[in-house]
Amino acid sequence: MKKPKSQDNYVENLGMYYPRNQIEFEKEFATAKQCQNFLFRLRKMVGDFVCRECGHAEFWECQRGNAKYKCKECRTETSLLVGTIFEDSRVSLSIWFRAIWLFVNDKGGVSATSLERQLGIGSHKTSWTLLHKIRRACVNPDRKKLKGEVEVDEFSLGTPTKLGRGNHSTQKIVCMVAAEKNGRVRMEVTHNKAARTAMEFIERNVEKGSHIFTDNNPTSYIFVRSHGYQLTQSSTKTHPLPSADMAISQFRRFLNLTLQGAPDKAHMNEYFDEFAFRYNRRSFDRGLIFLRVLEYAVKLPPTLYREIVKDCSTRRKKKATLPPPQTTPQDTANDDEYPF
Repeated sequence: MKKPKSQDNYVENLGMYYPRNQIEFEKEFATAKQCQNFLFRLRKMVGDFVCRECGHAEFWECQRGNAKYKCKECRTETSLLVGTIFEDSRVSLSIWFRAIWLFVNDKGGVSATSLERQLGIGSHKTSWTLLHKIRRACVNPDRKKLKGEVEVDEFSLGTPTKLGRGNHSTQKIVCMVAAEKNGRVRMEVTHNKAARTAMEFIERNVEKGSHIFTDNNPTSYIFVRSHGYQLTQSSTKTHPLPSADMAISQFRRFLNLTLQGAPDKAHMNEYFDEFAFRYNRRSFDRGLIFLRVLEYAVKLPPTLYREIVKDCSTRRKKKATLPPPQTTPQDTANDDEYPF
């Protein structure tokens, strides 16, 4: 991207500019070739594009296209897309970039059907897969845990289920939220409200030594002080946790726009990651958020459709009991150097 007169859209740690509006986006990413060149510069700045044979970082571009580059040292050919969420995708980079641009510019979240219609994607399966890969790119692999004064609360999402003629029941998805006061949030599906479950959630998402604020539940947070945290339990019944309540309220609204209010339990943590990404960057320029998604997309390992579906089946077979500790991007979280 050519250097503009203003510096307000320059990201110093990447040495790159981002599009500030739709006009700039269409000008800079009109073709798949322009998208490829931008992605090449981004991977070079991130420092993860090296030859898989010799580790050399200098390349020639192959003339036959397909985002292929040849190492200047050993002449090994390497694809620019290998090791990113774009790997093995039949969708062109121009469609990928437009999908990410639409994703970040729709503050309420974009559905697979809407993406399919706007971009002319041939199948719902393809647009659904694109969206789930983009959602996985909403988690910064280097993000840090929450710290300082953090409000923690549990909440439930209901799924109406038709049992028979005129009869309905509600399946509850038990979740937890941790919210810094006027800062970042984390949300997860926790399966139950046991004290040990709450403690595991806090340890995954909040730094030791932080001050935890909760409601007056006498049993859910009995282990907090013994695990290196300060604890204050509110005795007020009216809005004791304003930051956590605001995040829950905003998530319910987001869910209504994205899934029409019907929670997808199998992928709920991915929707939590998307919401937290948007909420934590609510004051950011849309172009900067677009650049951050691309940055995380090249840092994260590739994900195939069958892996997304397999994750879905595994979660559906789980019983509603306390799961064993899992290693997720949030377990090894070390938050970005940006404030949110």
